[in-house]
Amino acid sequence: MNQKREIKMLKHHTQYLTLLAGYFNLFLFLLLFFSLSLHPQEIGQIGIEATGGLIAGRVYLSDSTVLNPDIPRPLYSFHCNGKYYSSADQPAIKTDSVFSQLFKNKLKVSIKIPGFSDPDWICGLSFSNTGNDTLRISNVVPYGEDRSSVYITGFGPPGPARAYLFRPGRRPVGVILPDNAWELGYSSFSSGNISVCALARRTGTEGALAERYETVLPPGAAVHYKIYNSLYSGEWQ
Repeated sequence: MNQKREIKMLKHHTQYLTLLAGYFNLFLFLLLFFSLSLHPQEIGQIGIEATGGLIAGRVYLSDSTVLNPDIPRPLYSFHCNGKYYSSADQPAIKTDSVFSQLFKNKLKVSIKIPGFSDPDWICGLSFSNTGNDTLRISNVVPYGEDRSSVYITGFGPPGPARAYLFRPGRRPVGVILPDNAWELGYSSFSSGNISVCALARRTGTEGALAERYETVLPPGAAVHYKIYNSLYSGEWQ
């Protein structure tokens, strides 16, 4: 009887410590993100180069400063049925403030670009299944996965904890995200001493199944994301 009680107590304490560790990691992540984001300037607009695919161009700040990205970067990347794609892969059609791309003739991706006066330069990103087969969308990362930058996304085989932090020159390490943000994607890129950082969050679905790290899209279904952009100074720590 005492042994059963001790095992029960051990399970209880283990669950408590796991929960506590999750909140602690979330606290550190939010503290890091929002503390780095404190910068006197704000993003006014990010130029879009659409000669082939969609590439992030110059970054225009609220004080008229213009930043040039260190290397060309896609506006976004994602995995469809386990395969990597980016906005640099396909030509785009522009209608008003929305760029649309068609991948493999079955996945329509649309990104709505905010105006110059919109705060925080928040983009709307939507994935719509226009084909006849079910698609699985995951690993949505603003400005793409690039080993020369810092980013967070899912990694490795399916499991309850797949979120990893990637840093240049270092091995990826697992991170704990809150229960309502398993699908979160993060990245940053620099231009001199100022860097742009961005979060991608799933905000809704239409006829789709929202799972922990991916979204299942039957024919005709869609999933929607928001991409939040900000600035920070110095190196990522």
